[in-house]
Amino acid sequence: MSGRALTESERASLNLILEDLRYLFEKEVILQEEIDDVLQNLKSDEVRSYISSLRYGSKPESALRESFIAGRSILLK
Repeated sequence: MSGRALTESERASLNLILEDLRYLFEKEVILQEEIDDVLQNLKSDEVRSYISSLRYGSKPESALRESFIAGRSILLK
């Protein structure tokens, strides 16, 4: 982890991701017919991208890497 503190904007992005993950973890199952509603309730691009990737058949490991690790993800900090 970087020794640099997160900026206010970075902290806000991280909080949105955490809020979305809490929302998802409260669900025991997400049925295919509920995906659109779930996606509408998500606030972070990262989590929305992850769920969308899973929806269209990506392997969970690939979706995780692409959505949360690749690029400029706040989670890398």
